[in-house]
Amino acid sequence: MNAAAVLSAVDRAAAVSLPSNVVELIADHARRTPDTPALVTPDGERDRVVRYGDLVGRAAAYAAWLDSAGIHAGARVQLLVRPDAETYALVLAILARGLTLVVADGRGGMRRLLSTLADAAPDVVIAAPSVMCWWPLVSSLRRARRFTMGGSVPGAGHLADLVAHGSVLPLAPCAVAARTAAVVSFSSGNTGRSKAVVRTHGVLLAQHRALASAIPLEHTDVNLPGFPLAALHNLCSGTTTVLAPADLRTMADADPAAVAAIIDRCGVTSLSGSPAYIGNLARHLVRTGTPARSVATLVVGGGPVGRALCAEIRQAFPLAEVKVVYGATEAEPVTTITIDEVAAEREREGYLVGRPVDGSEVCLFAVTDSRASVGEVAVRGAHVSNGSDWHRTGDIGRFDAEGRLWLLGRVGTAVSYHGVTVHPYVVEADAMSITGVRAAAFVAHSRAPNGELVVQLDAGADDGAVVRDLRGVLAERGLPELSIHITDAIPMDARHGSKVARPALLTMLERENR
Repeated sequence: MNAAAVLSAVDRAAAVSLPSNVVELIADHARRTPDTPALVTPDGERDRVVRYGDLVGRAAAYAAWLDSAGIHAGARVQLLVRPDAETYALVLAILARGLTLVVADGRGGMRRLLSTLADAAPDVVIAAPSVMCWWPLVSSLRRARRFTMGGSVPGAGHLADLVAHGSVLPLAPCAVAARTAAVVSFSSGNTGRSKAVVRTHGVLLAQHRALASAIPLEHTDVNLPGFPLAALHNLCSGTTTVLAPADLRTMADADPAAVAAIIDRCGVTSLSGSPAYIGNLARHLVRTGTPARSVATLVVGGGPVGRALCAEIRQAFPLAEVKVVYGATEAEPVTTITIDEVAAEREREGYLVGRPVDGSEVCLFAVTDSRASVGEVAVRGAHVSNGSDWHRTGDIGRFDAEGRLWLLGRVGTAVSYHGVTVHPYVVEADAMSITGVRAAAFVAHSRAPNGELVVQLDAGADDGAVVRDLRGVLAERGLPELSIHITDAIPMDARHGSKVARPALLTMLERENR
């Protein structure tokens, strides 16, 4: 598609000083810099590049199809396809037309996928053939209008046959109220059932501005995002996004050598990811003696970040500004801090996640709703899905004298150690400061009612040396007799591989106790 041919059409759609529809920001980049690479997909020896003008032009074709199909503003459109360049063009069309995009993370397994389908109650489902072929057996799919991408399935329309590829059409993002639902996504469900979270256009725009303020990127940045929706923020910023191949999208299991090769080949200047993903990559770069010197900005989020990981990241990314970001599906970001500040902190009272970002109001509520020095973290602001109401995160935390937030655990996970309340992150942060510890969890169960420290070690770690070091930090903590249990693997969350899946761990331990 000729990107320049999109300009006059986009000019008519661009321009209001205060956009209401988030796609207006992306259309404006296409108008001003149509030849800037928007999405890059590594593909063998050649990279597939989609420029901003072409991306918006392709989105316009999808928008025209939505209009002709009678899929109008307010309809919920659920995507169950891998996030590639064509998918993002479709995403822009859905948002531009004032529809509600529904996204679900399929990494939690079929049961969770079926649960999110039922909760979303979509009007339209666009899915890969491998998912859509089950539509006769799934009530949510039977009730919805069905379309496929990447292949045909009887009983569903095929988008490749329905959407014109050659025409150049205007993309005119419709004006929407700030409270118009833009995206429905689902929480990780790490401690229970996933819940639907609605982000309005106003919230999406506010989240984009909050991220841009907390972690500014240059227009020349080449970003490798670890989170699919992060690409939408990149597109709003006018930067270039590298889309990882399908086999690298499951963070904890991604091959670090392949990720390192993409960083080098594509000249990646910024990246983001979960602690497990970034930790695996950092250890690979250190082990091979190939630090990623092109990376100027790195963001770690989606799970606890300990001081040992900070040290590994600093070795692997020596020239990068590295920030820990704390947030939630309902509120992103909430706080930030540099890893250098985390690493320099001598106190080990949980995980340090920093100061509230601009526009984020954070406080602590006790479970009785009274304020307390230690309590449940609550946040409100324009970028929070609850709007003016407080969103209670389910995390227990405290503020230090410098106004920095420390996370101590999740609500209901504290352990009574011989009558003394001990929050799990305090003990786990101690353990994660020890070389050789890959993962740690402090829990109570039938065999250890006063608590037990469960640890997973790095391959090749000296068990005896690690246990001696653990005994030392536990004695300093006042827990000299705490039971230590070494296990082959600690269950982690399916999305990021960085948060302990406590219900699954407790089930595993109780099974071992039989």
